Amino acid sequence: MGHQRDDASGLTESLATEILNALMEFQEAGELVLRGYFALKQYADYRTTNDLDAWWRTGRTERTMACLRSVMTEVAKRRGLTLAEREWGETVSFELSEEDRKIFSFQAAEPRTERVIGR
Repeated sequence: MGHQRDDASGLTESLATEILNALMEFQEAGELVLRGYFALKQYADYRTTNDLDAWWRTGRTERTMACLRSVMTEVAKRRGLTLAEREWGETVSFELSEEDRKIFSFQAAEPRTERVIGR
């Protein structure tokens, strides 16, 4: 298909931008807190990636899931990609594929709180 590029990071940036811009139209998107590459790239030279990572701000809800599902479905249709949804543990992943090869995903998980022992 016409989406394969030598510049994989260009495709990643393009998909991430399209997804994030679409999510901005939904109030429910405020329940997602970005992390990883797209959260840090303006502050540090961070490794590139093929996914958007997020935490749920106050916990996963059906409304936020429906919002994510809607945006990812529309992006997949516009780009001629296949969308799959997987879950493991407290993580959900919306995965975009082309010709049976995953090219991008949006993953959201419950935030982890770390405790420092002895402080």
